[in-house]
Amino acid sequence: MLAGEEIESLRTLARVAVELKKAGILDLLAELAERGEEILTSLSGDKALYRTLGLADALQGGVNRVEDDAFIDAKSALEELTRCSVKGLAYAYNEAKPVGLLGLLGALRDEDVKRGLGILVAIAKGMGAACGGEEKK
Repeated sequence: MLAGEEIESLRTLARVAVELKKAGILDLLAELAERGEEILTSLSGDKALYRTLGLADALQGGVNRVEDDAFIDAKSALEELTRCSVKGLAYAYNEAKPVGLLGLLGALRDEDVKRGLGILVAIAKGMGAACGGEEKK
């Protein structure tokens, strides 16, 4: 016979299982249980995955060394720069034409070009200031 505490534990386990099933996690766990060794063997030979994980580890290391206020500002800036970059890439993909030296100088009169270059210069300045005098680790 099951005690009251054991019955309650089984009820809780059943509720959790139902929620995991609804979220699709239970099926994923079942797949991992059935094919886990095969999946891990496949992943262990994936050079791109190892490289990606190495880059992610390096990003995490850098992010962890940034002060909280700077991180919050950088996150907001990255969101906005990502939005602008995606729109800019879409525009450039459809509108880009070869430009020579005179065309480049002429483009400097365009307010959008000035604004974009100003952002790039500010990023370069900020990176230089952040890296100035620090040894590579």
